[in-house]
Amino acid sequence: MTQALGEIKICYMDTAFAGLTSLPVEKACIVTNFLMSVSGAAGRMKKIIETAGIACTLFDGVTPVVDPGTIKRGILCMDPGTDLIVALGSGAVIDAAKAMLFFRHKALGSMPKPFFAVIPSFCGTGSEITAITHVTVPQKKVTIPLMDELMIPDMIMLDARLTRTIPAPVIASTGMAVLARSIDAYVSTGSNGTAEQSLETAIVYVFKYLARAFACSQDTVARQRMLMAACLSGMAIGNSGLGLATSLSCALGKKFDISRGNAQALVLAPVIYFNRGQAAKKYSVLSRRLGLPGTTDEQGAQSLVYAIEWLVKKIHAPSAIRDLGIDKIPYAAAVESMAQDALADPITVQNPRHPLRADLERLLAQIY
Repeated sequence: MTQALGEIKICYMDTAFAGLTSLPVEKACIVTNFLMSVSGAAGRMKKIIETAGIACTLFDGVTPVVDPGTIKRGILCMDPGTDLIVALGSGAVIDAAKAMLFFRHKALGSMPKPFFAVIPSFCGTGSEITAITHVTVPQKKVTIPLMDELMIPDMIMLDARLTRTIPAPVIASTGMAVLARSIDAYVSTGSNGTAEQSLETAIVYVFKYLARAFACSQDTVARQRMLMAACLSGMAIGNSGLGLATSLSCALGKKFDISRGNAQALVLAPVIYFNRGQAAKKYSVLSRRLGLPGTTDEQGAQSLVYAIEWLVKKIHAPSAIRDLGIDKIPYAAAVESMAQDALADPITVQNPRHPLRADLERLLAQIY
């Protein structure tokens, strides 16, 4: 099945590769990472493209942190006449490909923008459907966001068959990232009716299918639904906003090199407790959509927390910082700076309850 979302074509399963190989292009570059290369997925994609008569190069040097060096090496891998860029892999891969597209096009302004196709290897940030990317400058310990419509993909291919080799812990982490960001966006001050419909569907899909996708690599139905959940979430977040679960997890992940999904699994329930006074009604709406018990808004919010805690255990995600082997002393020493970073993050402004730094310090201390 194929559907149109504005000017973005979204292809599912069997139609995905057919849509790619029928493009009127001559030279392609696949941007990916080592995992997709060793799994054989990148090689298979390259063969499919070349079989269609399209010359193709492969750059598999994307790392979890997208830095200027990676972007430069990727651009240098591209033939000057490249008119198709394919991002194949994780959120970091998609972010890297966006940055390469952006800077390459700015440097070669007289050349037409290459057709940009994205094939996420699993779910997570929903980067495949946004105009945003992030570049980290390690020397300055700063991450710079970039936003430009140039980086909006022309085609998104959601094919669960590509996820069969993704390890279960990655499935768990990226799935929790979808859930946390979706709930964050749902209660943000920028949320609206249009975005909420997509976010509700994404949240229901995560609760229904993440444990299945985690338990069985061959369950393509569950993994396809998770890919769709991430896409729906990313689309909605672009029209709403985020909140404290996202800014706290960013600060936590940056300080202790914790994956975004694991960090969000740790902070999501405490953030819901923190926001209950201002957002209990919306949490209760989600609870009812999930068929959870509760006759009052407070009970509905509590049921949602219990459901999240159940899911975290089901997929073996961390439920405390100590589960990750981080020592208490350096963690306690970093709490103040992490709280300050989260408070300074522009995302925090959209949280339904405005926190003080002391509030964030308590939340971070609580999850150890």
